[in-house]
Parts: sequence; C-alpha cells; structure tokens
Amino acid sequence: FFARRERERGHQHTFGEICVNSDEIVKSSKEPGKFLEDGLVRGKYLALDVHKAPMFDEQDNLIGTVGAGRDVTRDIATRNELRRSEAMFRLLADNVRDIIWTTDDQLNITYTTPSITTLTGYSPEEFQALPKKEGLAPEVKRLFHSVNRLLRREAKRKNPNPRLWEFKLFHKDGHPIWVETSASAIYSSDGVFEGFVCVTRETTKRVQVQNELTKTQKEALSASQAKSEFLANMSHEIRTPMNGVLGMLQLLQKTTLDREQQEYVETALSSGTSLLKIISDILDFSKIEAGKIDLEIRPFCVEAVIRSIAASFDTLINHDQ
Repeated sequence: FFARRERERGHQHTFGEICVNSDEIVKSSKEPGKFLEDGLVRGKYLALDVHKAPMFDEQDNLIGTVGAGRDVTRDIATRNELRRSEAMFRLLADNVRDIIWTTDDQLNITYTTPSITTLTGYSPEEFQALPKKEGLAPEVKRLFHSVNRLLRREAKRKNPNPRLWEFKLFHKDGHPIWVETSASAIYSSDGVFEGFVCVTRETTKRVQVQNELTKTQKEALSASQAKSEFLANMSHEIRTPMNGVLGMLQLLQKTTLDREQQEYVETALSSGTSLLKIISDILDFSKIEAGKIDLEIRPFCVEAVIRSIAASFDTLINHDQ
C-alpha cells in the first residue's frame, strides 16, 4: 500500500519491497520479534529497528500486531564507517614496514603490528609477552627506569610533544640492531592518560655508517696530527744545520772576495734565508692545523721580494748558458 501510494505520487519507494514481512512472521509464530527494516524512501536510505508483538482479543484470538520502530540509519552508517576504518587500519598495520605499537598506562605493550617479526624475529604475541627490559642492550637497560619516569612525567603535561629515542636492542637470534622510536601519549575523552602509541623503525645501517664516519674522522685526525708533528720535528732538524750554513756564508762574506764571488755569496745567503723562511712557514702550517696561528699584518717591499726570487734562479740561468 505504501509503495503503491508513493509511486502514484511520483516517488520510487522500495522500503516495503526489500524488507521481510515482519507482520506475517509475528502472526505465524505468535511470538514477539525484532527486525531490521530498511530501504529507500524518496531516494534516501532509511533503516528502522522494529520490535513487533502479536495482538490478541479477549478470547485470545490473534487480531493483528503491534510494534514500535526506532530510526537507526545514522547508527548503521556509523558502524559501517567504523568497519571500513578498521579494515583500512588492519590493511595498513599488516603491510607497514615500520612497527606501530601501543602501551597501557603502566607501559605494558598491548598491541604490535606484524612487522615486529621482520625486525626482531619475535611474533607480536611473543614480543608482547616479553618482560619490559628483555632484549635491550645493557647500556639501554641502565637508562630504562629514567626513560620510564620521563615518559610518565611527560604524560601528565597537556599536549606533550612526541619523544624520539634511538637505542640498541637484540634480535631473537642474538645479533644487535639499532632502532629509532617516537612515542606519543594518548588520553581518554576525559583527559586521563591511557598509554602511548609508538612508531619504531630500524636505523642499524645509518648507525653503522655514522660509526664508520666517526672512525674515519678519528683516523684522519690522528694522521693529520702525526703529519703535523713530523713536519714540526723535521723543520727544527733542518733549521739547525741551515743556521750553520748561513753563519758560514756570512763569515765568508767578510773575507776578501772579488765582485763575482761577492755576488755568489749574496745569492747563497738570500736563497738560504728564503729556505729558512719556508721552514718557518712549515711550522706555521702546523700551527694553522692546531688553530694557533697568529697573523702578522705589516708593510713589506714587493720589489725586494721579487729581486730575491729572481736572484735564486739567476745562477741556474747563467749555468745553462
């Protein structure tokens, strides 16, 4: 009747067509019943939670049914959305590479994604059953109680920032692995702390690379220090005989020499002095690496420097000619 009436008004009505005939079921069984009656009404979905009971006259003859219906359209939509969300979360949890896990307010693990097996070798059930400190490296065990207290203190704050830790633990077969974990507090609708939701990912390769870089850096620094020490020692060793050579040349310069001999001695003195400056520069190089160099700013004669350099090569040019 309702469907025919709605069609006559121009509406497509299917509510009564796709529902069970609750009236006939109750009349046939003579027992109360509960039914979900749903369908399209004027193009919109409607769902009713219907309770019906048989109705009898004074002679106990069945004369019909009596019932009441409650609109549960929104409830069904909410449940369907919840199922879709749960299915999506389950799909994500079963396929994500990072480990997502939760704790209660006592920091006992309550849930772990299956990816924990790939990381640690333990099944989610085995991992959740482990004592809190099981599998942690000794140095991490010593920090466990401090971290525990910190997490509880942070949880009491309003909207605390997520905490990030990197630490070492052991695989089920015993080999060490490094992980990075981010922990965020979760609260009930009343603001009561309920635990943490955490995301963990393996960082073993990154830590290994960092350790190798640190080792290489230390070795390079050690080699650089050894080189600097060698240069400093050699510079001192060379400077001693060089001072002797320059001293002899200065004494030779005071003897009776012809003009050509005098030029040779002056060139040798100039070259020796330049060499002594180079040795001092080597010492300065060692100071630069040690961060102890002092720059000296003062005027100098460019012409004298060029003349000294040219004189160093003058004897070679003359010798070739």
